[in-house]
Amino acid sequence: MMNSADCEIIQLENYQLHLCYEELGTRSEGQRGTLWLAGQEIPGKKGDKLTIGAVTLRHYGTERPVTWAITGWNYDDSSLIKNSWER
Repeated sequence: MMNSADCEIIQLENYQLHLCYEELGTRSEGQRGTLWLAGQEIPGKKGDKLTIGAVTLRHYGTERPVTWAITGWNYDDSSLIKNSWER
């Protein structure tokens, strides 16, 4: 179970992108992203994309083949995906 210190919420227009860090602060750190609109989680499947304003999000799937994997919703542009110590 994660505590709120392991997660951040990014406001994108009317949406909220919740990014939670797994294996926080280790070289095995990964991220799990969920996307919310009006209190409802937006489902997705691997490869889905959604553009919100100037930002495009991609769904990275739900499987976590390695501990440092990105899962769920996150930025399509990988240069925008930051480790916890870069935020």
